[in-house]
Amino acid sequence: ICVADGISAMQHFSITDIRGGGHFSGRLTAPLCFAGGIAKQYLRGFGIEVGAHIASIGSVQDKPFDPVSIEPDTLLAVQEKFFPVLLYGSKYPDRLPIGKEEILKTFPYQTIRDFYHAWYRPDNMALIVVGDIDPAVVEKSIQEHFGKAKNPKKAPIRQEIQIPHHADSKAVVVTDKEMSSTQVQVMFKIPSRIDETQGDYVASVMKTLYGLMLSQRLTEISQKPGAPFMYAGAGYSSLLRPTDAFMAVAMCAPGGSMEAFKALLTETERAQRYGFTEGELERAKAMLLASYEQSYANRDKTLSENRVDEYIRAFLEHEPIPGIAFEYNLIKAALPTVTLEQVNALSKSLITDDNRVVIV
Repeated sequence: ICVADGISAMQHFSITDIRGGGHFSGRLTAPLCFAGGIAKQYLRGFGIEVGAHIASIGSVQDKPFDPVSIEPDTLLAVQEKFFPVLLYGSKYPDRLPIGKEEILKTFPYQTIRDFYHAWYRPDNMALIVVGDIDPAVVEKSIQEHFGKAKNPKKAPIRQEIQIPHHADSKAVVVTDKEMSSTQVQVMFKIPSRIDETQGDYVASVMKTLYGLMLSQRLTEISQKPGAPFMYAGAGYSSLLRPTDAFMAVAMCAPGGSMEAFKALLTETERAQRYGFTEGELERAKAMLLASYEQSYANRDKTLSENRVDEYIRAFLEHEPIPGIAFEYNLIKAALPTVTLEQVNALSKSLITDDNRVVIV
């Protein structure tokens, strides 16, 4: 499964994130995706473009693309216009899989072998097995197939690709006459950090509470007659491995982007200046606790693929995995200690004048 990473290394001077998790994650570089990338480039030679479109978010429905008359530029708009602004100054916009056609057709066989032996090595790898299995049998099989793998004597050092800070605001507008709705997004990029202690976990919970309260305000606006948007929400999440983001997003009718944008800015500014109320915080705490209670109640019904994703994040992003029972008990103990003053103070770090990106 090293092909896409190998092409990226050749195309981008061996600066790749070998462990995956971002644009070159294991799932993106799997053989099926590689075959799909080849097929798309082959079809493009016949004037056939392949793309995807979100038809709905919750109850908000969008007009489907015309599968016959849609322009190729519409499908490429996100890649060519969106990423260079969102990831300004980084290498990510130029490193999208699967690579350029001329490289796929001409790279030397030895180059891909050298890349494999240099980077696909034990200290860069994790093998995760989840399912109804006999652990002893699976462990024996793993030892048989991977036990002899060794790190090269002169292993290259993986470089951490960063997303540079920018003091100003960036903006991008991507237009498409066929769209029946418009999405407006205000994003504040923040350097990511690893949660290592229970205190870090509680700090993460406070960010979640902040997003829930702002989302509730935006939802209430969307339910009013003549609302500037049909749907809106806010929250804190990972953007790419070195960067997180706090974002507010709204979906509105065509021609309503300015009003939706003003409403998003007004509410984020209101939260920043005046904070939230005790009543809002208690409702958000109740919502979050109910979510944990549901997860705990269904702990024996967790899908294997969800556990795999959790283990992958633990390996790639060092996300703690104490288990839902531990987290449930921790959240029950932590929520009563979170004060309104603590949550309101997050405005200074979540909503800023720098590292801001506006996307329409």
